[in-house]
Amino acid sequence: MRSVSLLDDITTRGAEIRTRLREFLARHTYTTDTRTVLVIGAADQALEHHEAVWRLTESNLNGSAMAMIRLVHDAMFRSLWLNAVATDEQVEQVSNDELDWRRISVRNDIKRVYFGTVEDPEKVAELDRVFGKKLWNVLSDYTHSGRRQIARRFTFNEVKPSYTERELAQALSAATEALLFCSVLLLKALNLHEETEDTITMRDRYRAEFYERLQSGL
Repeated sequence: MRSVSLLDDITTRGAEIRTRLREFLARHTYTTDTRTVLVIGAADQALEHHEAVWRLTESNLNGSAMAMIRLVHDAMFRSLWLNAVATDEQVEQVSNDELDWRRISVRNDIKRVYFGTVEDPEKVAELDRVFGKKLWNVLSDYTHSGRRQIARRFTFNEVKPSYTERELAQALSAATEALLFCSVLLLKALNLHEETEDTITMRDRYRAEFYERLQSGL
Protein backbone atom coordinates (compact mmCIF):
# COMPACT_ATOMS: atom_id res chain seq x y z
CA MET A 1 0.00 0.00 0.00
CA ARG A 2 1.43 3.38 -1.05
CA SER A 3 2.14 5.78 1.80
CA VAL A 4 0.44 9.18 1.79
CA SER A 5 2.83 11.83 0.43
CA LEU A 6 3.16 15.56 0.88
CA LEU A 7 1.53 16.00 -2.53
CA ASP A 8 -1.40 13.81 -1.48
CA ASP A 9 -1.90 15.81 1.71
CA ILE A 10 -1.70 19.18 -0.05
CA THR A 11 -4.10 17.99 -2.73
CA THR A 12 -6.63 16.81 -0.15
CA ARG A 13 -6.37 19.87 2.07
CA GLY A 14 -6.52 22.27 -0.88
CA ALA A 15 -9.77 20.73 -2.11
CA GLU A 16 -11.26 20.99 1.38
CA ILE A 17 -10.27 24.65 1.67
CA ARG A 18 -11.67 25.49 -1.77
CA THR A 19 -15.00 23.87 -0.86
CA ARG A 20 -15.21 25.89 2.36
CA LEU A 21 -14.40 29.17 0.62
CA ARG A 22 -17.08 28.50 -1.97
CA GLU A 23 -19.54 27.89 0.85
CA PHE A 24 -18.59 31.22 2.40
CA LEU A 25 -19.29 33.13 -0.82
CA ALA A 26 -22.54 31.24 -1.44
CA ARG A 27 -23.97 32.10 2.00
CA HIS A 28 -24.73 35.66 0.94
CA THR A 29 -26.43 37.65 -1.75
CA TYR A 30 -24.71 40.68 -3.23
CA THR A 31 -25.66 43.97 -4.80
CA THR A 32 -25.55 44.13 -8.58
CA ASP A 33 -23.49 47.28 -8.94
CA THR A 34 -20.62 46.92 -11.37
CA ARG A 35 -17.85 46.96 -8.78
CA THR A 36 -19.41 44.24 -6.62
CA VAL A 37 -20.16 42.03 -9.60
CA LEU A 38 -16.55 42.26 -10.75
CA VAL A 39 -15.12 41.67 -7.27
CA ILE A 40 -17.23 38.62 -6.44
CA GLY A 41 -17.00 37.29 -9.98
CA ALA A 42 -13.20 37.43 -9.96
CA ALA A 43 -13.02 35.68 -6.59
CA ASP A 44 -15.36 32.95 -7.79
CA GLN A 45 -13.27 32.58 -10.94
CA ALA A 46 -10.16 32.08 -8.81
CA LEU A 47 -11.90 29.21 -7.03
CA GLU A 48 -12.80 27.62 -10.35
CA HIS A 49 -9.23 27.99 -11.62
CA HIS A 50 -8.06 26.31 -8.41
CA GLU A 51 -10.35 23.36 -9.05
CA ALA A 52 -9.18 23.16 -12.67
CA VAL A 53 -5.58 22.87 -11.48
CA TRP A 54 -6.58 19.96 -9.26
CA ARG A 55 -8.41 18.20 -12.09
CA LEU A 56 -5.45 18.62 -14.42
CA THR A 57 -3.07 17.05 -11.92
CA GLU A 58 -5.51 14.16 -11.42
CA SER A 59 -5.27 13.58 -15.19
CA ASN A 60 -1.46 13.85 -15.08
CA LEU A 61 -1.58 17.01 -17.23
CA ASN A 62 0.96 18.61 -14.98
CA GLY A 63 2.38 21.17 -17.39
CA SER A 64 -1.06 22.66 -17.94
CA ALA A 65 -1.72 22.55 -14.20
CA MET A 66 1.50 24.44 -13.52
CA ALA A 67 0.59 27.00 -16.19
CA MET A 68 -2.71 27.74 -14.44
CA ILE A 69 -1.30 28.46 -10.98
CA ARG A 70 -0.73 32.10 -11.92
CA LEU A 71 -4.36 32.40 -13.04
CA VAL A 72 -5.48 31.69 -9.48
CA HIS A 73 -3.30 34.56 -8.29
CA ASP A 74 -4.41 36.80 -11.17
CA ALA A 75 -8.09 36.44 -10.36
CA MET A 76 -7.69 36.90 -6.60
CA PHE A 77 -5.42 39.92 -7.05
CA ARG A 78 -7.89 41.55 -9.43
CA SER A 79 -10.71 40.94 -6.98
CA LEU A 80 -8.79 42.71 -4.22
CA TRP A 81 -7.66 45.52 -6.53
CA LEU A 82 -11.16 46.15 -7.86
CA ASN A 83 -12.61 46.11 -4.36
CA ALA A 84 -10.40 48.70 -2.70
CA VAL A 85 -8.03 50.29 -5.20
CA ALA A 86 -9.80 50.92 -8.51
CA THR A 87 -11.51 54.26 -9.11
CA ASP A 88 -15.08 54.31 -10.38
CA GLU A 89 -13.71 55.20 -13.80
CA GLN A 90 -11.35 52.23 -13.76
CA VAL A 91 -14.17 49.91 -12.71
CA GLU A 92 -16.16 51.03 -15.74
CA GLN A 93 -13.11 50.56 -17.95
CA VAL A 94 -12.69 47.01 -16.66
CA SER A 95 -16.37 46.24 -17.24
CA ASN A 96 -15.95 47.39 -20.86
CA ASP A 97 -12.59 45.67 -21.38
CA GLU A 98 -10.95 49.05 -21.84
CA LEU A 99 -8.43 49.15 -18.99
CA ASP A 100 -4.79 48.69 -19.96
CA TRP A 101 -3.65 46.37 -17.15
CA ARG A 102 -0.04 46.78 -18.25
CA ARG A 103 -0.14 50.29 -16.79
CA ILE A 104 -1.46 49.07 -13.43
CA SER A 105 0.80 47.86 -10.61
CA VAL A 106 -1.82 45.54 -9.11
CA ARG A 107 0.34 43.77 -6.53
CA ASN A 108 2.03 46.94 -5.28
CA ASP A 109 -1.33 48.74 -5.13
CA ILE A 110 -2.81 45.94 -3.02
CA LYS A 111 0.10 46.04 -0.57
CA ARG A 112 -0.15 49.83 -0.26
CA VAL A 113 -3.91 50.04 0.22
CA TYR A 114 -4.51 46.97 2.37
CA PHE A 115 -1.34 47.12 4.48
CA GLY A 116 0.09 50.63 4.29
CA THR A 117 3.69 51.01 5.38
CA VAL A 118 4.90 47.72 6.84
CA GLU A 119 8.04 47.72 8.99
CA ASP A 120 7.81 44.35 10.75
CA PRO A 121 10.37 42.11 8.99
CA GLU A 122 8.22 38.99 9.32
CA LYS A 123 5.22 40.75 7.77
CA VAL A 124 7.38 42.18 5.00
CA ALA A 125 8.65 38.69 4.23
CA GLU A 126 5.11 37.29 4.24
CA LEU A 127 3.87 39.94 1.82
CA ASP A 128 6.85 39.33 -0.41
CA ARG A 129 6.07 35.60 -0.53
CA VAL A 130 2.58 36.38 -1.83
CA PHE A 131 3.05 39.54 -3.89
CA GLY A 132 6.78 39.58 -4.58
CA LYS A 133 8.50 39.58 -7.93
CA LYS A 134 10.35 36.29 -7.32
CA LEU A 135 7.19 34.17 -7.07
CA TRP A 136 5.51 36.11 -9.85
CA ASN A 137 8.40 35.47 -12.23
CA VAL A 138 8.30 31.73 -11.51
CA LEU A 139 4.53 31.57 -12.00
CA SER A 140 4.79 33.57 -15.22
CA ASP A 141 7.52 31.26 -16.51
CA TYR A 142 5.19 28.28 -16.28
CA THR A 143 2.23 30.21 -17.71
CA HIS A 144 4.15 31.49 -20.72
CA SER A 145 6.17 28.34 -21.48
CA GLY A 146 9.41 29.76 -20.18
CA ARG A 147 12.65 27.92 -19.48
CA ARG A 148 11.39 26.13 -16.35
CA GLN A 149 8.30 24.85 -18.08
CA ILE A 150 10.14 23.77 -21.23
CA ALA A 151 12.90 22.07 -19.26
CA ARG A 152 10.32 19.88 -17.53
CA ARG A 153 9.02 18.58 -20.85
CA PHE A 154 12.13 16.39 -21.00
CA THR A 155 13.65 13.54 -19.05
CA PHE A 156 17.29 13.59 -20.09
CA ASN A 157 17.03 13.51 -23.91
CA GLU A 158 13.53 12.04 -24.07
CA VAL A 159 10.37 14.07 -24.61
CA LYS A 160 8.90 12.85 -21.35
CA PRO A 161 7.61 15.21 -18.62
CA SER A 162 9.81 15.35 -15.51
CA TYR A 163 7.75 17.31 -12.96
CA THR A 164 8.64 16.03 -9.51
CA GLU A 165 6.17 15.45 -6.70
CA ARG A 166 7.87 18.14 -4.65
CA GLU A 167 7.56 20.70 -7.46
CA LEU A 168 3.90 19.85 -7.88
CA ALA A 169 3.31 20.04 -4.14
CA GLN A 170 4.93 23.48 -3.99
CA ALA A 171 2.90 24.72 -6.96
CA LEU A 172 -0.42 23.46 -5.65
CA SER A 173 0.38 24.87 -2.24
CA ALA A 174 1.11 28.28 -3.77
CA ALA A 175 -2.37 28.28 -5.31
CA THR A 176 -4.05 27.35 -2.04
CA GLU A 177 -2.00 29.86 -0.05
CA ALA A 178 -3.04 32.61 -2.47
CA LEU A 179 -6.70 31.71 -1.96
CA LEU A 180 -6.35 31.75 1.81
CA PHE A 181 -4.29 34.92 2.10
CA CYS A 182 -6.40 36.94 -0.33
CA SER A 183 -9.73 35.57 0.92
CA VAL A 184 -9.00 36.85 4.43
CA LEU A 185 -8.53 40.36 3.00
CA LEU A 186 -11.59 40.17 0.76
CA LEU A 187 -13.98 38.69 3.32
CA LYS A 188 -12.89 41.26 5.87
CA ALA A 189 -13.43 44.07 3.36
CA LEU A 190 -16.92 42.72 2.69
CA ASN A 191 -17.64 42.79 6.45
CA LEU A 192 -18.21 39.03 6.56
CA HIS A 193 -16.79 38.66 10.05
CA GLU A 194 -17.59 35.01 10.78
CA GLU A 195 -16.22 33.89 7.42
CA THR A 196 -13.10 36.02 7.91
CA GLU A 197 -12.34 34.40 11.27
CA ASP A 198 -12.95 30.92 9.89
CA THR A 199 -10.61 31.62 6.97
CA ILE A 200 -7.91 32.95 9.30
CA THR A 201 -8.19 29.70 11.26
CA MET A 202 -7.85 27.66 8.05
CA ARG A 203 -4.88 29.75 6.95
CA ASP A 204 -3.07 29.35 10.26
CA ARG A 205 -3.77 25.63 10.36
CA TYR A 206 -2.49 25.25 6.81
CA ARG A 207 0.75 27.04 7.64
CA ALA A 208 1.28 24.95 10.76
CA GLU A 209 0.61 21.75 8.86
CA PHE A 210 2.64 22.38 5.72
CA TYR A 211 5.21 25.17 6.04
CA GLU A 212 8.04 23.03 7.42
CA ARG A 213 7.06 20.06 5.28
CA LEU A 214 7.27 22.16 2.14
CA GLN A 215 10.75 23.32 3.09
CA SER A 216 11.95 19.75 3.63
CA GLY A 217 9.82 18.07 0.96
CA LEU A 218 8.45 15.50 3.44
